[in-house]
Amino acid sequence: MSKTESISPLDNGAMPKKAAGKSVTYFLMLVPAVLCILITSVVPLLGMVGISFVNWDLASTIPPKFNGLDNYVSMFKDARFLNSMKVQLILSFFILIAQLLLGLTAAIALNGASGKFKWARGIVMAPFMIPAVVVALIWLTLFTPTVSPINSVLEAIGLPGPGWLSSPALSIFSIVIADTWNNMPFVILILLASLQSIPHDLYEAAEVDGATKWRALLHITLPALKPALILVGLIRLIESLKSFPLIYVMTGGGPGVSTEVTNFYAFVQGFQYSKIGYASALALFLFLFTVVISFVTIYLDRNAEEA
Repeated sequence: MSKTESISPLDNGAMPKKAAGKSVTYFLMLVPAVLCILITSVVPLLGMVGISFVNWDLASTIPPKFNGLDNYVSMFKDARFLNSMKVQLILSFFILIAQLLLGLTAAIALNGASGKFKWARGIVMAPFMIPAVVVALIWLTLFTPTVSPINSVLEAIGLPGPGWLSSPALSIFSIVIADTWNNMPFVILILLASLQSIPHDLYEAAEVDGATKWRALLHITLPALKPALILVGLIRLIESLKSFPLIYVMTGGGPGVSTEVTNFYAFVQGFQYSKIGYASALALFLFLFTVVISFVTIYLDRNAEEA
């Protein structure tokens, strides 16, 4: 008797039932996670979208009123909003440049460190474990003139200690320094992992051919790191849009509006001026801007992997 003939009709029906039972089990296991995402992410997002089309002032006795696209039209006529976008672009640009250049340099140095210096990797990664609010408090202390050890050192060598957080020109760079100290270890971690995946034979062959370390860096290391550099650069670009804790604690958006980025301006409109509808429109615009950057990230990362 063949194998096909030996299978009873009872067995044929049991297989689909067993598969269906597994599917139901997997679905039930996913339900808590799906509910959590819906409650904490999707529902608030839909609520924000709805409120962004409403003229809602918490300080007024006038009830919320649907006003269509008025909040969005007002946004692009608002000089303070346009300034917040300019500040955000400046901040993101310098954060990205500083973290990529310093992170790449540190990753190459740590990759070449001998055994007795490998403990330095753990020290370098430590700031990444510190919450952003704590980082902000640390750097607020370091940049406060009356207690700043940085200013004390400068004054000891005869240089005037600057007002780090009171100068419009220096305040934004103070945020860049704090953010770089906190998040550069992430850049180092990704680039260091990529460096260690480069075959050592390539460097040995280049050395035999008479290539200098500089030429090996240009023609072996950097091309091999291209996908990692694109990925980590775009991730850090997206993350730079979320510098709210540092700005809130260190500068409060000041002096003036010199460090007031878009998410902080949305906070000001919503919780200081009570313009909930307008604040929701600002937040939704920033969310959509971040989504666009995310899709660009995925596209560029995919192209870098295929190249």
